[in-house]
Amino acid sequence: MDNTNSGVYQIRLTVDKKCRIPIGKLDEFTFPEGQYVYTGRAGKSLTQRISRHKRSDKKCFWHIDYLLSNKCVRI
Repeated sequence: MDNTNSGVYQIRLTVDKKCRIPIGKLDEFTFPEGQYVYTGRAGKSLTQRISRHKRSDKKCFWHIDYLLSNKCVRI
């Protein structure tokens, strides 16, 4: 197995103001204004995974997608 493009990554998020965000099937969560760090892992295609998180035109699949789709949250 080629692991040259796999690994753990972290994304620093800024929540500009307190907001309630629905996270998939989990529920709605309140995120106070502040800085957050999301840690993820890509078994392959690490570069593509990070690029995907930066895009705004994507279907929500991972929990981080629901956060990033909210206008209060930015990378």
